[in-house]
Amino acid sequence: MAEINLTQQEADKLIGMDKFLTDTTNITLPIAGEKLTLGCFSLNKREEFVLDCFRGTIKLSKVTHQMRARKVVPLVRLDIDAAPHQNPDGTEVGNTHLHIYSADYADKYAVAVPNTFTNLADIAQTLIDFMKYCNIKNTPQINGGLF
Repeated sequence: MAEINLTQQEADKLIGMDKFLTDTTNITLPIAGEKLTLGCFSLNKREEFVLDCFRGTIKLSKVTHQMRARKVVPLVRLDIDAAPHQNPDGTEVGNTHLHIYSADYADKYAVAVPNTFTNLADIAQTLIDFMKYCNIKNTPQINGGLF
């Protein structure tokens, strides 16, 4: 699959764009080692997005939520209880961190998780907070809960 590079302006526009899930029926969180993938679209339906939720196999507290644009471009990724991350400039962030697309580093740069994420120990709440962070406007009922 070809790599798609975005300008910072394009990435910021895609991240800030209102998004809508294609299916708003109840979501059941993935079990250990499984992945949940949901389609999203922009209001004018010109842009398509993919929301991924991965669950760790051995370490159930390890979770990744990711928002992709154009099927392959990771715009935002939340890693919970993963390995500490070293950024390309040598700075480090802890086990739980947020990657935001950068024209210089793609998804290789991470920052501390903002306090808009209200309870990182609750996978359902974290997914709701991630959807809000990514501007998904039609958040469905989520079945699942604490790690």
